[in-house]
Amino acid sequence: MRFVSAQKARSTAGVFAVGAALLAGCGTPPPTVAPDGVILRDDFTSVDSGWTRQTSQEQTVDYLDGRYLIAVDQAQVDVWGQPGLDLDDARIEAEAVLGGGPLDNAFGVACRLTGERDDASYIYFMISSDGYYAVVRQHAKERTFLNPAGDFEPLAAIDQTPEAVNRLSATCQGQTLQFSVNDQAVGTYTDDTLTHGDVAVMASTFNDPGVRILFDNVIVRQP
Repeated sequence: MRFVSAQKARSTAGVFAVGAALLAGCGTPPPTVAPDGVILRDDFTSVDSGWTRQTSQEQTVDYLDGRYLIAVDQAQVDVWGQPGLDLDDARIEAEAVLGGGPLDNAFGVACRLTGERDDASYIYFMISSDGYYAVVRQHAKERTFLNPAGDFEPLAAIDQTPEAVNRLSATCQGQTLQFSVNDQAVGTYTDDTLTHGDVAVMASTFNDPGVRILFDNVIVRQP
């Protein structure tokens, strides 16, 4: 286990957005909410469930054998897939597995995603395969750490064993943000900059490309 430096964490400045177009003002219809509060539930057995599908030489975001793959063969970028929702408040849950590449990575879930490429804004709740976490706001081409250390922090709740399934849950409700990993609360944070947008699953690289993250059993619900 090694420390993920602040310099390296903040160097993930190049952002590659794959997915739906700008949501703000585009007339996205209100979501259907089940009696139990569930807006979306996906185990990725159907490739027609509406998530981003895009493949290039440097990024792949697509369904793969009943899971959802984000593969990043480019250094220092965030790559994401999204279902195309526009929500003020949401709780997103997902299971994530490292499918290959360096342990020096980041992956997780996001809320309040609007925009594309370098102009995108979102709240990103992330962990790394070498045992660290961070909660960041990406907005106006700047990344701001919302967790207390202002950088990546070690987190014992992360399962670092090979092919481990890490369960992630993030809530964005009003100005309050909450994050849990493997059913253990990580922290509560505050942000009043971003107010609505899509949810997403994300994977990121630092200096070493080749990260592959597999997501499964995503649930989006009203908090």
